[in-house]
Amino acid sequence: MAIHHDLLELQYKANIAKAKRTIGLGIALVLLAGWLAVSPLRLMFTGDRLPAKVVELEATKERSLFGDTPRTFPHVEFTAPDGNVVKIRDRFADAESPWQVGDSLEVLFFTDAPDEAIIDRGVRNFSWSGAALTAALVCMMAGYRRFYSEQKKHRHAVDGLNNE
Repeated sequence: MAIHHDLLELQYKANIAKAKRTIGLGIALVLLAGWLAVSPLRLMFTGDRLPAKVVELEATKERSLFGDTPRTFPHVEFTAPDGNVVKIRDRFADAESPWQVGDSLEVLFFTDAPDEAIIDRGVRNFSWSGAALTAALVCMMAGYRRFYSEQKKHRHAVDGLNNE
């Protein structure tokens, strides 16, 4: 019976450690989500906003599990406050571009770094941080569920051994 009890304890501790690692991963993903949201937030609240025009749509193919996926990167042009014309390739691609060449849109940028501008997509500027936050919540919920499930299972197993 002592060997069975020791084995139960080892299994319990291993499963609790897995639950804690899963929760820890969730916490790390929350931090990643915050870090990913800082740049768009800074741009939205302290950056400049200027009108721009789509001057090119760069079509590419991205390899994925489902084959080649078409992607379109918009290139936009705007005039910075110092009078220089700045052309950027946006960081984000779409399967189908919501814009056509010649369309007007707005860019967000810092005056001291206009070549790091991004297209103002509203909440879509936070898509990566939203994905990280979603993954964080899933990890934390799974970790807490495993943690409490293991505690309950362990209590019942110990009670069963004590009643024998």
